[in-house]
Amino acid sequence: MMVGPVLMSGLAFVLSLDDPVQAGVRSGDDVNAPASADLVDFDTDVMPILTKAGCNVGACHGAAAGRGEFFLSLYGSRPQADYEQITRFFQGRRISRTEPESSLMLKKATEQVSHEGGARVEYDSADHATLIRWIRQGARRQNVRRLTEFQLSVEKDHVTVGESTQISAGACFNDGSRRDVFPWTVLSADDPSAVTVAADGRVTILRSGRHVLTGRYMDRVMTVEIMAPWGLPIAPRANAASPVDQFVDRRLAQLQIPSGPRADDEVLLRRLYLDVTGRLPTDRDRADFFRQPETSRVETLINRLTETGDQPTAFDGYWTWVIAQQLQLGAVARGKQGREAIYNWLQEAIRRDEGYDQIVRSMLTATGKISEVPPAAFYQVAPGPGPTAELVSRAFLGVRLQCANCHDHPLDHWKQEDYHGLSAIFAGLRVGESVKVGSGSVVNPATGEPAVSLIPGGDPVSHAADPRLPLADWLSGSDNQLFARAFVNRIWARLMGRGLVEPVDDLRDTNPATHPQLLDWLARDFQASGYRLRHLVRTICRTDVYQRAAATSVSTPPQLAFYPGALPKKMAPEVYLDAIGTVLGVPRPVQVSYRGLAARQNGQAALSGCQGPECETLTLASSNLAVQLSLLNGRPLNELLEESRLHDLADGTPDEVVSRLYRRALGRLPTAGESAFWVPQLAGRRAEADVTVDLFALQDFAWSLLTSAEFLTSH
Repeated sequence: MMVGPVLMSGLAFVLSLDDPVQAGVRSGDDVNAPASADLVDFDTDVMPILTKAGCNVGACHGAAAGRGEFFLSLYGSRPQADYEQITRFFQGRRISRTEPESSLMLKKATEQVSHEGGARVEYDSADHATLIRWIRQGARRQNVRRLTEFQLSVEKDHVTVGESTQISAGACFNDGSRRDVFPWTVLSADDPSAVTVAADGRVTILRSGRHVLTGRYMDRVMTVEIMAPWGLPIAPRANAASPVDQFVDRRLAQLQIPSGPRADDEVLLRRLYLDVTGRLPTDRDRADFFRQPETSRVETLINRLTETGDQPTAFDGYWTWVIAQQLQLGAVARGKQGREAIYNWLQEAIRRDEGYDQIVRSMLTATGKISEVPPAAFYQVAPGPGPTAELVSRAFLGVRLQCANCHDHPLDHWKQEDYHGLSAIFAGLRVGESVKVGSGSVVNPATGEPAVSLIPGGDPVSHAADPRLPLADWLSGSDNQLFARAFVNRIWARLMGRGLVEPVDDLRDTNPATHPQLLDWLARDFQASGYRLRHLVRTICRTDVYQRAAATSVSTPPQLAFYPGALPKKMAPEVYLDAIGTVLGVPRPVQVSYRGLAARQNGQAALSGCQGPECETLTLASSNLAVQLSLLNGRPLNELLEESRLHDLADGTPDEVVSRLYRRALGRLPTAGESAFWVPQLAGRRAEADVTVDLFALQDFAWSLLTSAEFLTSH
């Protein structure tokens, strides 16, 4: 039986006539009170029972609106408020101190009284007896002990399909005690169809792969992973030079997934240009590449594509466009002047290879006229303190802090104080044509009081003049690993086809990386480099992992997450339009630029599946019906075909033309079957006397290549 979160919905616990003021005693009044060891502690004994029963989940009394006028904190994160709801609200009628067994709280939970959520606690069970004892002892909150650590572990973390292993959960408390808390731990699996968890904690794996189980006890959550290999034992390669390759190969060996061979140089040429510059290589680029010695040409190309120059390079233009999307700079308000100013400022900073920490610091601490201080336009992206806090946490920490707006984050350690404390840092900003620091406040709904400016997960901010300064110090400080991890995870996803953590803006303990040690190493290496983007891109592109051939059909989708081969990456609409221009030889303004960012923001990116400011995946929505129709018969491609220099494309024999366009578009020569089909088509009828191919057939041939699934991806 799968053990997991359960739902509870029902009426409020009402109608018990006992009033705690009339019937009860306050803590310390009863001289015959049981010894400390016998006391039932509300926080560590009662709350775990309610959480395991599902009383405080979001679909029941843990919802912001409660259920049946009974409000509990989500997953018991606010025990004091829950205690008051149970014992004091409605004149304390939810419990009966004189007749504990008759407490409506118990009758509802055991369904002795009709309860919409059904029976949540078994009658006469150990949990039922514990609740009765707590009420009999006076239903107090005495803070007998405090949870200091929650531990979740498995007996074996590598098993075969069908094999079982034991999962256990323990908790340590400030009184020095340690308990087995598995009976009150809520377990869930990332793929419930592949894992079963018995009531005694025996976990059985039904399918190969990496399986993550999340355990919740009180307000703590932890994960464990269990590996079930796919095939026969594989030894990690002994000659892996890069730490990146060592981490990936070790993971592949653990899961017994064979890795693919290195890609051909022609494939790597196309892949590197698209991934590093957002453009296809030209005929001249191809010729220069193959003039280099075979043993060093790929390394030489990586260095050339990532070198700095006196003027912005294709590298600078592409990564400015990518990072601008991640920071939602397309949403900068008050006209295009501020948006274009911060875009150009960002591109210049990337051209100079300025550290990403300094780029972020300049935006976070900027004040003054936006026309004179372009990074100040960052504060025009999100209106108000709350949205700004959400943008900062998502873009710079990879954290979805908005989940902590109304309640403590259910899957992470972030509290409401973190959300509203970060919002308070920006509450004093006055944003218009200028950004000024003034005074202001936000209210924490949990307390009803003005929130204290707070570093997320840390201490109150003491800098009265500008609380953004200590935030900037903390954000990119060496002790804050989230900043570097969030950025390298995004760049890895851009180059490798998926993040080490997916989604890339959801870094949390309960969403662990597929390769945790690799993510940590990349983050440390990025920090040591001075947060240099060029260094990070070179580090990844130089690896065997990046340079592998495309994953074959032999690899299953779950295996692809561990990088046995290159993952196909869909082009963005702007990259696609620029690539068409390169293939057809049409000189047009580059779309991977501020022009493309503005067009997407204005809803003009007809081939995009998502045009909102939150869209940072940037992929061509080829599965969208409207996009498919646009590719078939829309303006973007047809206009470029009409503008193309068909006479130049038609230079040579039909066989030469077919080979040239295949190389330009797909980075490879046509197969024998492809040549056998297309060459006769181009040689069929003559439209003009001075060419050897049929220009109408050539146009159809080009259209077929440029709408193919192979062309639409970097692979």
